[in-house]
Amino acid sequence: MKYKNVYNFIITASVIVCFYIQNIISAEYYIDFENGNDNNIGSKEQPWKHHPWDNNSQGKSQSAKGINNYIFKKGAIYRGCLSAKESGIAETPITLTASAQWGNGEAMIFGSDRISCKWYTCTDDDEQIPKESRKKTWYCDPNIDYQPMMAYELCNGEITRLNIARSPNWKIVNPDDPRQEWREFTKSVYEYDITLDDAAGFSVGDQVSGTGVWIDKEEDRLNFAEGYNTIQEINGNKIKVLIAVVKKGEFQKGAKISSKKTQHTILEIKASSLVMLEDKKNLVNTDPEYLKGGLLWYEGSPMPFPRVTIIEQYMPEKNCLISKINGSEDRQYCRYFIEGLPQLLDEENEWCYTESGRHKGRLYLRLKDNRDPNASDIEIARHKIFLDIFGQKHIVVNGLSMKFFNRENFKDIKKKIAPFYFSPVIRITAGAKNISIVNCRIEHCSQGIGIFPAKNFELLENFFIISNTFLNIDNMAVYGETGEILCWGQENGKIEINNDINNIEKETRQARLKHLQINNNFISNTGFRQDMWNCEGAISLRSAEMYSITSNIVLYSYAQGIMVKNGSYYNEQYHHFKKDYPLNRNFINNNIVIDSLLAVQDYGGIESWYAGPVYIYNNISGNPVGMKYADKKQHPEATNNHRTGCFGGGIYLDQGFKHYIFNNILWGKNNNDNDFIYNSAGFIEAEGFMNVVFNNTIYNFALGMRKGMNMNNRSYYLNNLFINMGQRYIYQQTRNTEMENLAFAGNIFNGQIRKDIFCEAENKPSSTLQEFVDFLTEKSALAGEAGEITETTQVTAASKHDFHLKKDSVCIDKAKKVFVPWGLYRVEAEWGFYRQPKDVSIIIDEHLFWNKDWTTREDVRKKETTPRRDLKAFNINENSFKPGLLESWTSGSLELNGIDQYCSLERKENQALDIGLGNFLIEITIKLPANAPGKKTIIEKTDGKNGYGLYIEHGKIIMLVIQDKEIITRESIQPLTDSAWQHIIAEIDRSTSDGINIYLNGVPVNGKISGKLLADNDISCDSDLLIGKDRGNKYLACQIDFLRIAKGSLKDAETTINELYNWEFNGPFLKDFYGNTPAGRGRDAGAIEYLFH
Repeated sequence: MKYKNVYNFIITASVIVCFYIQNIISAEYYIDFENGNDNNIGSKEQPWKHHPWDNNSQGKSQSAKGINNYIFKKGAIYRGCLSAKESGIAETPITLTASAQWGNGEAMIFGSDRISCKWYTCTDDDEQIPKESRKKTWYCDPNIDYQPMMAYELCNGEITRLNIARSPNWKIVNPDDPRQEWREFTKSVYEYDITLDDAAGFSVGDQVSGTGVWIDKEEDRLNFAEGYNTIQEINGNKIKVLIAVVKKGEFQKGAKISSKKTQHTILEIKASSLVMLEDKKNLVNTDPEYLKGGLLWYEGSPMPFPRVTIIEQYMPEKNCLISKINGSEDRQYCRYFIEGLPQLLDEENEWCYTESGRHKGRLYLRLKDNRDPNASDIEIARHKIFLDIFGQKHIVVNGLSMKFFNRENFKDIKKKIAPFYFSPVIRITAGAKNISIVNCRIEHCSQGIGIFPAKNFELLENFFIISNTFLNIDNMAVYGETGEILCWGQENGKIEINNDINNIEKETRQARLKHLQINNNFISNTGFRQDMWNCEGAISLRSAEMYSITSNIVLYSYAQGIMVKNGSYYNEQYHHFKKDYPLNRNFINNNIVIDSLLAVQDYGGIESWYAGPVYIYNNISGNPVGMKYADKKQHPEATNNHRTGCFGGGIYLDQGFKHYIFNNILWGKNNNDNDFIYNSAGFIEAEGFMNVVFNNTIYNFALGMRKGMNMNNRSYYLNNLFINMGQRYIYQQTRNTEMENLAFAGNIFNGQIRKDIFCEAENKPSSTLQEFVDFLTEKSALAGEAGEITETTQVTAASKHDFHLKKDSVCIDKAKKVFVPWGLYRVEAEWGFYRQPKDVSIIIDEHLFWNKDWTTREDVRKKETTPRRDLKAFNINENSFKPGLLESWTSGSLELNGIDQYCSLERKENQALDIGLGNFLIEITIKLPANAPGKKTIIEKTDGKNGYGLYIEHGKIIMLVIQDKEIITRESIQPLTDSAWQHIIAEIDRSTSDGINIYLNGVPVNGKISGKLLADNDISCDSDLLIGKDRGNKYLACQIDFLRIAKGSLKDAETTINELYNWEFNGPFLKDFYGNTPAGRGRDAGAIEYLFH
């Protein structure tokens, strides 16, 4: 019942996509790989074997050109890969598709080869295979020139992925902890070469310590760990130190290093990439060659994300492996397994391909029940990419089923950590545009779809990934970026491009990725064998603009279900994007993400970073795990701590700014943070501000909400329903910074908790609701009513994830109204006119234009760094603030008396509010006197020579522009007839002849225009911005609810007045999770409205 609307939406959207595709057909050619011939004419009766873009095509197929519709036969298997050679046009794209009228079943595209040679039972000549397994194992010599990294058995309509020979022979016995049967390291030893100012007094074998401190606000406890460090070698003023227990940051340049006898200063320090990893229980084979060259999959601590590396050396006398491992974390209790060696092939459903030795190129296999593989179809992955689109445009892939595509050899992994680049089934790059992947099935492969630039300043845009199925993907289902990983990887030696794509530049970070629709896809089981440097979600976008991620279902994701970075800091430490993002209006809505974070922690089932506005609503995020196995075992003393054993959120904003989070349902399986596996927090923020979190239902986590790390508060938490939290409802790690811009109101806290209602890092926790309210009052919070607490059941069946309200719920009609503005182009100021308890004369600015002012994470932490254009209100008091039209959680409108009250922004702070050379827009929600005599100022910035103003004269709205003393005005076609609330937009659009447009309550009302706006004049002036008053001290009696100024028109914002007005006055934030409007006196708290009044 709870998913009904989402599923219906998906079905509807699929139908729409199919209808669209069926109406863009051009010339048709038919392809049957199994029975076709490239010298045929390409008809249904005489199909081709190859697509013209296949390098193996010949004859008439090879010579085919033009914008065509290529139909692959259902029931047939196409084997090969395509490189797009042509583009379609907007009206008629090139399509690769299937037809219900040709063949049965799926139109299949295989990236694999089927083993055709004979299988033989192993003999004693195959001495690498364990003796006890030899007679059950089969081999063949396929004579191939590639390295297969995946193998599958196809039998009786079932696909079985075969495991690369491994130890231990683990299985998934706990879906929340898929690595439960991996082994554990008992110790790790790191080697550091340290140059000192003097080594006198040190001896080999000395235990030493360092004075360095790792500064990280999230893991302060690591600064108090005890390191265990031994001097192994001394050579002049250089020493080699073995570190068995890591205290992170202990040894660093400039720090002191001490033994019991002496202390010296560290001048230089270099860590070896080789690490000794001990397992006394399991690494017991006495042959030093036994594990050498195998692949080691290992967890980290505290980040468990498994990575893979090569075993450089095996030391049986010390029960240890030596491998190249990144980082210097303590690896005790970190779990691992080893694969890729024929001597490990000792169980059913295992295989191994020998890359060297006497039997080089031999394929070994053991099937379930030790069956004869000659009676099965065995597929080994060959091609990495099916369709390579390099700069082409207007291509549609519709209704194809793609399987068994290969991946990079893990032994090359240190140079190829970007699967979206090297091995996506569909690779899109080089300024490609208008690409649609719809109604397809992609499964059993390394990476689904990868999008990235090939050159700097390139624009990739208009991608439609709709109604597809992605199953069993080693990495990500969908990934797009503008060069963040590719460039960083090349700079740090993690990626070597070589000749994988010709003409690709090493620097691409000024490229743009825009206009993506990733909608209505079903995604399951992704990310379980990632070879990315950083873990990535099933759907991942970096530096994307203007995207929609809507109505996707993501199940069982080893990383995030959905992860998006909305730009990056201008001078971000590693990537240096140096890009403005004037238009970010991004959507993550109506998605279902269940069972996520199975291999990572400190992330979210749904995760968003950086610049908004981002609208995250109507999503379900259930069971985000985030288990930290080794960290939990390393710190058994850390009880009653929500992030020791697991840490992850249903929704996570990591340095997220101006996000609107509403109508989401977040649920966990276990709220007890003293267990090994539990759900840490429903909603998490790590820094960031100007976020509005409202009308969410959060159930069964250790914490309902966590505000982490030290940044300004400036966020509002309203109307949320918290049910059954294990530890506390809200944990706020941020310090006493701008508490006056923090709001809690209308929340319902339901159930018993083990600790406090609210905990703030530098103050006494609030154990009762009244203490919480008192704390907020003391800090002059913007809203401090907080909400209500109740122990009675509020919803129908929370344990069954039915969160409909009961008829006697205290949530009914308790929600406060919240306003969510529609994203515009380059907003330079935005005021909600909230009453500030600390200083009623300050009207806070909440605009966000992500540009060079947002320099680095460290700089943005400082209040004075990012621009704030707070208004100064004159001659007002607390009674000047009234309930407004748009919001009710605070006194959210300002009444001006028309006598001496007004607002202003001084000229030194308002230069960005000049019209300048471009377009311009004012949006205001205001109550004005109808038919008032004379001309009164709503807002004005002019010195008499240049500037602008919005006025009311005899009831008509007038937009005035002055350029070089020339006055241009546009008036509304008719006067206001009453004193009701009005929504007004006045814009300057220099692309049109008239240049000035006025909209009233969502309708164009352009009346008479006088004068002509010049297209290239700079309209700037050195004057104050005035609201409710003009330069001649004439005042306007009015009531203002909302006002913003943007340096772009509606057209620049890629929107219309209808779209904006419908969102702001009938948008999803005014309805519930299912799209229901309030049934009672107002919204109910939580995500779902009670309808049966």
